Amino acid sequence: MKNMTDSQVNVFKANSPTCLEFFTAWEKTAVVVGTFLSWPTIVEKTLEIMNCQKIGEKYYLVKDVSVVCYDSQHYIYLTIGYIGLILYGVGIPLLGFRLLYRYRFRLFDMQNRYDGSTPLSFLFLGYREKRWYYEFIIMGKKAGLILLSVFLRNYPRYQVIGASLLVQVSFFLHVFLRPYDTITSYGMICNRLESVSLLALVMTLSTGLFFGTIDSGYDLGLFENVLIVLLLFSNGALCLYFFVYFVHLTFKTAKTHFREFINEKLTDESTPCMFKCLSNKKIEYLKDWAGLEMVDDYGIHLKNQVEKEIFTNYFKEKQSKLGILNNKIDSIKKRRVSVKLDKLRSEIQVMEKQRCWQTIQNNRLYAELKKVAMLNKAILNKEELEKLNDVFKLYVEHGIQYNQKINGLYMQELHGMLPETNSFSNENIVISRSPNIVIDATEQITEQIVI
Repeated sequence: MKNMTDSQVNVFKANSPTCLEFFTAWEKTAVVVGTFLSWPTIVEKTLEIMNCQKIGEKYYLVKDVSVVCYDSQHYIYLTIGYIGLILYGVGIPLLGFRLLYRYRFRLFDMQNRYDGSTPLSFLFLGYREKRWYYEFIIMGKKAGLILLSVFLRNYPRYQVIGASLLVQVSFFLHVFLRPYDTITSYGMICNRLESVSLLALVMTLSTGLFFGTIDSGYDLGLFENVLIVLLLFSNGALCLYFFVYFVHLTFKTAKTHFREFINEKLTDESTPCMFKCLSNKKIEYLKDWAGLEMVDDYGIHLKNQVEKEIFTNYFKEKQSKLGILNNKIDSIKKRRVSVKLDKLRSEIQVMEKQRCWQTIQNNRLYAELKKVAMLNKAILNKEELEKLNDVFKLYVEHGIQYNQKINGLYMQELHGMLPETNSFSNENIVISRSPNIVIDATEQITEQIVI
């Protein structure tokens, strides 16, 4: 700040948090992460106090058989355990759910990283907007596994059956809810990895039922040996699948950091030791490579500049309008009305994002149509080429007309909601969607196919 002007200092202070805001935000994050990561271990250790087994005439603690259950000292432990289970085992998930529920329609806004729901991002980041609560379903699955591991420790067959049923329920919930984002590359790979890992768990646990237990004394025959080979092969393939993805992610991350390192350290005035063995030509090449503009693709697999512009426009509009909308909604004193408006704003925002992605998918299909027509025109005779042009023209013409009609109806509904635009006549909309424009555009594309 010493090198800033007074105006720059004022802007910096306005956009930067105070020490208290900074400390509070990171303290919230640290408490949330630490609490939820330690939750399974603490719950498991608390439940172990309640797991007793009858040996002879008395009950002993399964975890430590030197401890006699249900005497005066054990009742003290039980009382503390029940209180801890209620306050921590049940209270922590409920408290986390309440905190997220308060911001449920603004969890993914993140305009200020030190305020609102951002310090709680550990609990919802990575999930879809409508599945912000999925972390608590994961906690329920963890609680089920803890109960099985504690209370069925001496009954391995029933433990395997219970775990298999729990994993199957988890798989059905995952398929039904699709918790991760269905647009971004991260979300799609998470959905895929979660599905195959749950399937591998179901297969592994179900296969274990055929082997029995050590107490049952089952001998392994040909069928069991084949199952073991298939099990090892499938789990090995799954591990390889995970490994390939992590190698790809590591390479991509390392490439980004390397470019940042070159931009920061490799300058005309100084050259790091690791680059001194390179020729001037290679050093200039590295500078040019690192200086290339890194276009933000928002974590989405976008193939060309048009697709990038579609999502760039969406995120820019969202960023510019979000603060204004939130402030106006917050100014409404009726809590019920403001919550309903906030919910609608969130749903419209999600719908617009899906609409951008559907537009890209639609464009990709028509690009594939053009590719098929261009690649196959050389092997067709004149009559077949005319039929191909008719098919192509039919697809393109009807596609343009359909999209323009849908957009016209969509905009007509929006215009009807604003009093100052009610004077707009439908004739203007029809003129702007003149069929001649569609036919001219279609004929131009068809001419390219013929040529």
